[in-house]
Amino acid sequence: MNFDQKDFVKRMWYGTIGNKSEVDRIMNPTSAEDELLRIKAEAILDNARVYRVKSARYKSAKDQSMLFKENSELFESYISTLPDYERLMSESVAFDFVLAASSDSMCMDTDHGKVVIISECFAHFLYFMNLANLNFSGVSESVKFSARLIAVRAMLLSESLDFDLDPRGTIPSDIRSDLELMVFSQLQFLIGHELAHNYLNHEGSIIRGYQYSNGLAMSRSAASEWCVHSHSWEQEYAADRSAIEVPQCEESRRSTIFFGALHTLCYLQIFEQVAEYLNPEFSEINTHPPIKERYDLLVEEFGSSYDLKKELADEIFEKHILMADDIIEFSKENSTILTFYGSIYLAEWRGPDLRDRIDY
Repeated sequence: MNFDQKDFVKRMWYGTIGNKSEVDRIMNPTSAEDELLRIKAEAILDNARVYRVKSARYKSAKDQSMLFKENSELFESYISTLPDYERLMSESVAFDFVLAASSDSMCMDTDHGKVVIISECFAHFLYFMNLANLNFSGVSESVKFSARLIAVRAMLLSESLDFDLDPRGTIPSDIRSDLELMVFSQLQFLIGHELAHNYLNHEGSIIRGYQYSNGLAMSRSAASEWCVHSHSWEQEYAADRSAIEVPQCEESRRSTIFFGALHTLCYLQIFEQVAEYLNPEFSEINTHPPIKERYDLLVEEFGSSYDLKKELADEIFEKHILMADDIIEFSKENSTILTFYGSIYLAEWRGPDLRDRIDY
């Protein structure tokens, strides 16, 4: 097959999800936004379940293609609070949420500029972890434990990426609204962390693009030609701190970002503990510093400002360690519960059985 034929096939392939203008941009990128478009396109075309979800969203939104930009307001909301220099640096970055078979969120270099992506898998992880761990009235222990399993499995990529189509159960509307507010504050921290790597000029050492493969190993993404920086631990700490410290906003909002950060780190402790149990090599491929150290530094830096004593913070973190232990013990008795590909439901909140490819 000669070059022109390959080019034609690629255009036809991308044309199944994008319009002509978008396909031209993907094939001949000239900006970071074009590179971001390509990343999103490859994520859709690489996974049949992602394709189905994005197709359903496209039909619902009645947009021109599956590549329309989603959730940019979460980035814009955070960026609007930044001082002039940090805001200008952040606005120069291409950013979006990406639904992909990857749980990574990252700031990456491309041939045409910086791109920041936040994994939708991570947003689902936060949503179900909040349901499992926050004190909502009327949520049974069985629903909480199921939610915790769903969250961990979402990060492991063993949970099917079709929450839009099959929400795993019927959650009361008032609880659902509270969950969405919590996820918003937690994602503000995550967005701030990734943007900080850019405006703090963190370069680090370059590693190739990668993704989790069922949470048990790391595998290179054949489609990924971009580079990600593996930052030093000091740079990771600085990005954590800046995500909370730099925004020029009212203290009540800064407080929500701070506590959102602590919740996020506690939840990551559960995931990393389980992931390391499944594969002891996980700790060797994890490029971030220990979760407890990140947590302790934020408590030390900001805790007194928001009346959070170290003793209470330590107690909260310890509870999440015990939650991870419970999942590990459960998985020893149910050997495939964390690794089989499919869906887990919210116990008695499951609702009616939905038939794949018939009801959704």
